[in-house]
Amino acid sequence: SKRDLVVWTKAAEVALMLAGAISLWLAPDGWLPLLVLGGMGLQSALFAPGKYGLLPEMLPHDQLTQANGRLEATSFLAIILGTVAGGVMLDQCRAQLWLAGAGLALLSLIGLVATLRLPKLAKSGGGEPALVVVRSAWTTVRGDRSLWLAMLGTIAFWSLASLLGQDVLVYGKQVLQFGDDLAAVPDALFAIGVGAGALLAGRPAKGKVEVGLIPLGALGLLLGTTVMGVLMPGRVGTFVWMTLLGIASGFVVVPLNALVQWRAPRERRGAVIALVNLLSFAGMLIGFFACFWLSAAGLDCGAILLIAAVL
Repeated sequence: SKRDLVVWTKAAEVALMLAGAISLWLAPDGWLPLLVLGGMGLQSALFAPGKYGLLPEMLPHDQLTQANGRLEATSFLAIILGTVAGGVMLDQCRAQLWLAGAGLALLSLIGLVATLRLPKLAKSGGGEPALVVVRSAWTTVRGDRSLWLAMLGTIAFWSLASLLGQDVLVYGKQVLQFGDDLAAVPDALFAIGVGAGALLAGRPAKGKVEVGLIPLGALGLLLGTTVMGVLMPGRVGTFVWMTLLGIASGFVVVPLNALVQWRAPRERRGAVIALVNLLSFAGMLIGFFACFWLSAAGLDCGAILLIAAVL
């Protein structure tokens, strides 16, 4: 049951956060906090297929896009708040870092209590070995043209988002002359835009997965990255365009998520979502290193933005 998967992975998150608080108390400069961080990555990989796979089992098809819009909006809001809170907690708890870990453990416990209120769901899938599951997920995706295109679109989006995220971080320092404390502001505005775009993308669904928003969002990404790459707007202009880029991204990612959930067969839905996540994270790594390689080749921030526009 995906509901049980979500509950158990949230319980693992609570345990990891408690371990994080203890490690920050005993050895904040050692390898234990890094081990906890790696564990959180593993927990997230197990949690995501259950989280996204829940929606089509709990909701009818005509509510999928709206639910995905709300889920993405709240997820990106959490990313923004977490990014801001991280710096605040580090500053306020510098002498006793374990207090920050304890605060995160409390938040995690609240999340666990919330998952316990999820409705009971029947089990799906089977007890096949992992390789068989991956192979079947790949076969399922390749056998459905819409699902295949949705997966390719998802991988392409997150690869570009990673490339843009790295480039704009440097853009904030080199072009806008921000210090370390403000360099992440454009990325934060992008995340706010994604949340707003996700909510907007969920509204016009009218009982269907609105894939017509995907090319509209792609055109928005093309326009935004081109304008920023050519004009190199100042701080206010960058803030506006990064927010618009985020809104366009919301138009892309919400219908893609809903399409994957809708087209994946119930008995393979978790496996398909896990496969899409795996390949999307591989795309993020490629985007990250692509920014590094392009910079090492002598291209400035504007040129990299134009390459992103072409892609």
